[in-house]
Amino acid sequence: MFNLKQNDKKILRTIILVVVLYAWISLLSALFGIFYPVAIWITWLGICLILYKKNILVFVRPSAEFLIYILIAVSFALFIAFFTVPTIFSGRDQGSISEASMRLANNHTLIQHSPESDTFFDIYGRGKALNFPGFFFVADGGLITQFPLPYITFLSGFFGIFNVYGFIVANAILLFTFIISALSVARYYINHKYTLVFALVLLSSFSISWFAKFTLSENIASALLWSSFILYLFFKDTPSKITYFIFLSTISLLLFTRIEGIWFFIIFVSLILYKSSLRSFIKQDLWWLVFFPITILFVVTCSILIMNMPFFLTLAKASSSATSEMINPLNFLDKITHLFLIYTLYGLILPLLFTLIAIFRAFFSKKYRTILFPIILVLPLMIYYIFPNISGDHPWMLRRFVFALLPATILISIAFISHIHSNDLLTKTLKYTMISLLCIANIPAFASFIFYAENTTLNNQVLQISQKFNDTDLILVDENAAGNGWSMITSPLNSLYHKHAVYFFNPNDLQKIDTKPFDRVMLITSDQNELRYKNILSDNMQYIDEYTFKLNQLNISKEKLPVLQFPQKEKKVIHGKIYEITK
Repeated sequence: MFNLKQNDKKILRTIILVVVLYAWISLLSALFGIFYPVAIWITWLGICLILYKKNILVFVRPSAEFLIYILIAVSFALFIAFFTVPTIFSGRDQGSISEASMRLANNHTLIQHSPESDTFFDIYGRGKALNFPGFFFVADGGLITQFPLPYITFLSGFFGIFNVYGFIVANAILLFTFIISALSVARYYINHKYTLVFALVLLSSFSISWFAKFTLSENIASALLWSSFILYLFFKDTPSKITYFIFLSTISLLLFTRIEGIWFFIIFVSLILYKSSLRSFIKQDLWWLVFFPITILFVVTCSILIMNMPFFLTLAKASSSATSEMINPLNFLDKITHLFLIYTLYGLILPLLFTLIAIFRAFFSKKYRTILFPIILVLPLMIYYIFPNISGDHPWMLRRFVFALLPATILISIAFISHIHSNDLLTKTLKYTMISLLCIANIPAFASFIFYAENTTLNNQVLQISQKFNDTDLILVDENAAGNGWSMITSPLNSLYHKHAVYFFNPNDLQKIDTKPFDRVMLITSDQNELRYKNILSDNMQYIDEYTFKLNQLNISKEKLPVLQFPQKEKKVIHGKIYEITK
């Protein structure tokens, strides 16, 4: 086993603490219904100053080696940020998460009321808010997100200061934290030279760079998981109360961020309790190290269970669907072959293959057993390789592998290669070939999409169309108004330009809508869907204007066997019309 120098540990612990501290302040502010971004940042800064005076936040000179890791992490995070366009359009998870963050910053509370939400609550009642993708109606008609809270509250504080560019800043910070933590974990298992190789393979992976551009919970989960991992290693080596509390704060946030966080919380806590020296350390102060954290965790868990119930309902439904998929043997071979080709296309198959070889070798050689802990840590998640339990279009389905499986399998692969000890030419050639293959497998997908982002100009076009409406209008937006149901313009119309916009899919609902709170009822529809409204509402549709959206989007790939290729980058022109629906 290798290790970091003491000063490097202090720096990394400080980096993790300032990020996790902000995350906790923003989460608790939302749970208490007092979410004011400026107050959150002032509170964060004040606590940071106190911690600095207490020598808990420590800024010391890093080693040359660790400075290289910092520069790699900063450079890559800035590079990705430069080519990122905020994903603020409704219809898929990233848009709904962004919208929830913007609504929270604008309304200062997790449950929000508006004239348009009250109007549609009167039709559909409590439950999933079909006209507001990613939200549920609560009993009194308010909207609440169906996604986990820690990432939403984390983003919201940045949005409150930097507007939509806050999403880019927030993700860049999380990406930096993930990279510096992952490289530090790697340094425990491999030497400096191979840690740089790990960085090369990891950061040239398509999945890492692509999903870092989206507002998806995998971004904060990556930072929290690998921060928890390195903090656990710090605590195991040198037990201290500061490291212990930072570790608990970090792993607890992960617990609330993704369902997989339950496993990681259990396994890390179990590992601490298993080691006798750590148990002895904790027993020295049971109140502060056990009962106090458990009390805080219990209170926060109860609050999140109450406030984030839609997330758990959605999760239960998804788990039920996943179980049905697992027990359905039909076309299983075709599915596995299809998945194998996708993993090959995006460079995931070789890290998995080398990891399986390392596991096999570990049964016969003790020297390989020391490198297996990262894969044991993510072992239950290996089921995702067979049952991703997500929409099958790629690259979307690769989300499942970003925050845990892919970094772990790459780390095991590089550690496995580094443990092949021999000075003969054949062995050296084999090692260099394996490393080269890992890099080469990444290049096609990485090079194809590293500079690409969807909907680069759509927000500016939405701003222009928003100016055609009054603040007292109810705006009904057709699903395909901007080309498809994954780039709906209701989110920016609502949260950025403060219009009463609603995703509208059932023309018959117009007869049930209470239009009294609004001066006008407007409809935005693409020419493609115009007829379905005219068939029902033609007598009440008064033409107002037309619009054109120029878009750049991926043609989402759902190819069947045997042909697989990357999704095509398309430029689209969407024509549509704006109507007033007369009362």
